[in-house]
Order: sequence, then C-alpha cells, then structure tokens
Amino acid sequence: MCYSALVKQEVKELSMSFNVRMDEQLTFDMFTKRDQGENITVPKAFERNFKNPKTPIEKEIWQLIEKHFTDHISQLESELFEQKTKQNKAKEALNKKSTKTAQNRYEVAGRQIERILKRIEKVKDRTEKEGDSRIFPQYYAPVIILKDGKRTLVPMRYLLRPNGMKPSFDKTYNTCYNARRDNLAGFWKKQFGTNHGVIIVEAFFENVAKHDFEKRQLREGEEEENLILKFEPKGMEYMVIPVIWDKWVNENEELYSFALITDEPPPEVLETGHDRCPIFLNESRIDDWLNPVGKSQMELFEILDDRSRPFYKHALAG
Repeated sequence: MCYSALVKQEVKELSMSFNVRMDEQLTFDMFTKRDQGENITVPKAFERNFKNPKTPIEKEIWQLIEKHFTDHISQLESELFEQKTKQNKAKEALNKKSTKTAQNRYEVAGRQIERILKRIEKVKDRTEKEGDSRIFPQYYAPVIILKDGKRTLVPMRYLLRPNGMKPSFDKTYNTCYNARRDNLAGFWKKQFGTNHGVIIVEAFFENVAKHDFEKRQLREGEEEENLILKFEPKGMEYMVIPVIWDKWVNENEELYSFALITDEPPPEVLETGHDRCPIFLNESRIDDWLNPVGKSQMELFEILDDRSRPFYKHALAG
C-alpha cells in the first residue's frame, strides 16, 4: 500500500509541463469548506501557489489561507492557556499537599504544553521543506483529469469514497486510498472506465516490517517493528501515477476523492519486503488514460501495462 507520497503541488510548473489549467472554483470551494469548519488538510506547498495572487479569486483564496493560519494559531494558543492553567492549579495543590493525583495532573499538563508548543512552532514555520508536498490518507492533492475536453487540475482527497456510499465508508474501508489493478473491474468497476486521472509524484513511501526488510524471521519473543522506506525512480524527476476518482454528492454536500492504482512490485521493491507498487504510467499515454470513454477494459488495461519501468532506489525515511 502506498500510504504516503511526495506530490508535485506547484500549479505553475504543472501548467507548463502538462498543459493543465486549474479549476479555480473547485479550489476556492475547498478552502471555503475548510474555513467553515470541515476537516480538510491541504499541504503547505499547495497553499503557496496563492501567495502572490494574480486574479480576484486567487486573492480570495489567499485571504482564506491567511485566515485559517491565524485561526489555527489562535486555537492552539487557547489550548496552551488552558493547559498552563491546569498546570498552575496542580502546582498550587502540590504546594499545599503532595499527592499522586496532583503530581500526575502537573506532569500531564506539562506534556500537553510541550506538545502544543511544538505544534505552534510547526504551524508558524513557513520555510519551504520537502515534507510540505507530502500527502497522507485524507490529505488533499492536485489531480489532473479531463474536464470539458481539457486537462484540468482539481484538488481531491486522497481516500476514495464512491458516490452513493455513507460517510462511514471512510472508516470501514480506510485503505481505499489505493486501488489494486486486479480489483479495478470488480470493486472499482463504477469508477474504472469512467473517472480517470493522474497525479505527478516525486517519491512514494511504504511501511515495511523490519524483519522482512532484513530478510529474516522474527526472533523468539521479538515484537514486530515497522520501517518506513522512501522509493524514488532512479534518474527520473517524477512519476505519472494513474488514479481513479469519484464525486460524492449528498444533498448540499460534495466531495471529490481519489485512489492511486497499484500493482505487483518490481524485484527491487519486492526485495525490501513490500508487495505493492504504484503504476508508473507512460507519459505518452496520459490522454488515452484520461479519456476512457469508448475504450474496452482490455484497452484500458493495455494502457496501464504500457508503463515506464525505472529502477526504484530506496532509503529509510521518517
């Protein structure tokens, strides 16, 4: 399962390299929903696209981003004040009489204060970092689809909820951020052949059991330990990864979400102890994939199989 990826977020670069336009209205809607309280996580790298707005709607988007930043800091500072108040009360109680309860409350508040201070520092840090482009399940990412006959960039959530399903689908099927190639004609038959897209990825991350990575059995009494590996295509700047997506609608609610397509891994990935790998679509087949209408399943699978096959180098990651 590809649980995390470094996704190209720079709209200007994507526009120039892939002849794509951004859907400004859907992007504005996403930031508006976040401002209204919906649980929407947008990578910092995508927010930076609007730092120097050129159009009225870009200005509105940047205002929403700045407001979210200010509100987030304010909320964390409020939580910090609450924990400091609890810590002070516990300290007063300890000064009067030393008890395990008061000591525990003092220590718990101290740990919470430390945690909140780190979060405030992280939110306030606007220096550009590689991790600013990294997505995890439930994060939003720019997906290229075909809309009105043109390549269009649409922000979508990385965990596909098919239209018609209840919101509880997200918890029941919490691994639906990936779609197996061998399940496309089955579980994903409503999206496969209908709603296709691609994301541009620089690297992907996988969870691997340490003993599998070290090619050995668990020792007696040893607990399984997890490693995170970062995979990059050697000698290539990015991967074009095919995805399926859907638009979920419920009364006045709507959600665009996607899952990237995985398949059996090449030998160098399998040797690390991981048994899946995202498909690396041949760049010349992007439009063939984005426009599935009229194509048979055999033709669509042929597009997926006509893929780039680089060597994937790996390294331990956080």
